[in-house]
Amino acid sequence: MEFDLNYVAELGELGASNQELADVFGCSLKTIQRLQAEDPMDKDKGNFVASYRKGRAGLCHSLRQKQIEMAMNGNTTMLVHLGKVYLGQTDRIDTKTEVTMRNIVPVINLIAKKPEGK
Repeated sequence: MEFDLNYVAELGELGASNQELADVFGCSLKTIQRLQAEDPMDKDKGNFVASYRKGRAGLCHSLRQKQIEMAMNGNTTMLVHLGKVYLGQTDRIDTKTEVTMRNIVPVINLIAKKPEGK
């Protein structure tokens, strides 16, 4: 089966799923999955997957570019998201628990007085 590799790249840039590719080209999902498993460096068999990956890379580039543009224009949600993705920032809140004799003795006494069977 022959595929228009430029069209494969266009569909990749739109984020088409394997099932959507199969529907567009009128072939089985298994055919697309087999093609996606080919080595993109294999000049004889890898053209389909190389074209698709090129399209997907274009999609990722466009999305990343738009996200950065939104962040730089003051979208705080996007700033937070990109900070997490690219800078390793998190929403983690550090908590510190300090155990001293003053705050542990009442707990120990409470445990010691607990009736058996409960």
